[in-house]
Amino acid sequence: MEQLLGSGSVDIRRNAHPDPPDRYGRTLARVLVEGEDVACVLIKEGYARQWTGRREDWCTSLDERKPAEATLSCAVTY
Repeated sequence: MEQLLGSGSVDIRRNAHPDPPDRYGRTLARVLVEGEDVACVLIKEGYARQWTGRREDWCTSLDERKPAEATLSCAVTY
């Protein structure tokens, strides 16, 4: 993550919805480096996984996941 963030221009885009931001009052945002979504990069490289709406065992989910399974929509539209 440090290497990725240091590799170019960083842009943080706050999500317009939902209001309030989330059930804990946190602001939701996308982080882009040179226009590329950091979350997508981390998922594609196997350093993160997409949130499915529930907690999962990290090791088990990695064993069952194929690298190309990242289904997060990486098209940034605002």
